[in-house]
Amino acid sequence: MKTTDWFVAAVIATALSGCMVMLPMPPPPPPPLFAAWADPGPAPGMREACLGQPEGVRMPLPGRHSEVLTGVCERGPDGRLLLLPERAR
Repeated sequence: MKTTDWFVAAVIATALSGCMVMLPMPPPPPPPLFAAWADPGPAPGMREACLGQPEGVRMPLPGRHSEVLTGVCERGPDGRLLLLPERAR
């Protein structure tokens, strides 16, 4: 009778050990500023350049290395006027 008890205990222990499966930990959340890195938004001064200007007006836009580019005041995703370089259109 003792052999049967040990056998039943071993079967129950084996069955229970298979039921308790440890799941892997979920990945950590992204850093809080990740959205800002993905879409930095317009460069400083691009919104202020179109204040008081009508939509579609062309304006000089300072570029790198003292070159002058042309920009156009257009509506951005938020509905406000934004000076965009012509090459981005």
